Amino acid sequence: MPEVSTGTRQPEETWDTHPWVEIGRRAIGFGIVNGPRGDLPALKEFVLQVEELGLDGFWVTDHPVWYPDSLITLAAVAGVTTRIRLGTLVACVPYRNPLVLARMAADIDALSNGRLVVGLGIGDNEDEFQQMGIALRSIRERQEMLEETVGILRWLWGDAPSAPASRHCSVSAEPLNPAPVQRPRIPILIAGGGERVTLRQVAEHADASNFGEHHWAGGVQGDEGVQRRFAALQGWCERLGRPYDSVLKTNTTLPLIIADTRSAVADKLDRYVPPFIREITTESIVAGTPDEVIAHYAPLVRAGLQQFLAMVYGSDIDTVRLLAQQVIPELRDLHVSPVA
Repeated sequence: MPEVSTGTRQPEETWDTHPWVEIGRRAIGFGIVNGPRGDLPALKEFVLQVEELGLDGFWVTDHPVWYPDSLITLAAVAGVTTRIRLGTLVACVPYRNPLVLARMAADIDALSNGRLVVGLGIGDNEDEFQQMGIALRSIRERQEMLEETVGILRWLWGDAPSAPASRHCSVSAEPLNPAPVQRPRIPILIAGGGERVTLRQVAEHADASNFGEHHWAGGVQGDEGVQRRFAALQGWCERLGRPYDSVLKTNTTLPLIIADTRSAVADKLDRYVPPFIREITTESIVAGTPDEVIAHYAPLVRAGLQQFLAMVYGSDIDTVRLLAQQVIPELRDLHVSPVA
């Protein structure tokens, strides 16, 4: 179903580029998504290895029916890591009251010493909404909820001069105390590839965009699809008077498998990726040798993507190691930092 535009408003502030975005503009980055989510001790060990291998972030999806709570998971790994960014990919705005989300995010930001990224999305899994007893509202209403949630988060975190008007989210609290530790703000990522609404919301409210080939991630196929979305995003930035380079351009891989040989790739698929996941991710799965994975990502780097968030199933740290040692260095050689 196509998106429905909710209109355009002028930005409430002059955007300064977040330091996380500045760093991301300089070199191609990779974050890892999920890992062994159902086993907290194994997950902590996995994320420590992700950090030691030099990856840029660890992200978690937000599916309370399938996995442990995303924000509690980030709080747990915040205490055992020191460098990598921690983010939600993405928090579904209808699932939580904005004040609860703001409070938990501020607490995780403090636990991590200012390393949190709050990724937001409108959600689209009808079965999950039904199982949680939450009404799946129209796309227009969920888009409005997302925009209101961003405004409420900014107000509660002390980043906005006044509380926003709200149609869907009723919150009357004053800004939180203590406020988040991160300066100038906790960065927000908005997921989706819709050109009329979602990318306008990114230009107006977010520090980062995110989309991918799977329909869960926006259904943006290939480098031509990426270039089309970035043309739309740049148009919205120009219309709103915001520097285009102040938005970090990120991409979701769902899922990623790397091995030294094709037979080892097949073995890993059988070992780590459940058959039903393989069936529903045939449009987006990236599975191959290092050279094949480089060939997949290279056109996307040339199209302007700056950070890739790759879902890894289970404790497949070997995929992360091959990514860090053989794939990322080659992709960084292709990347040219934008002129400041």
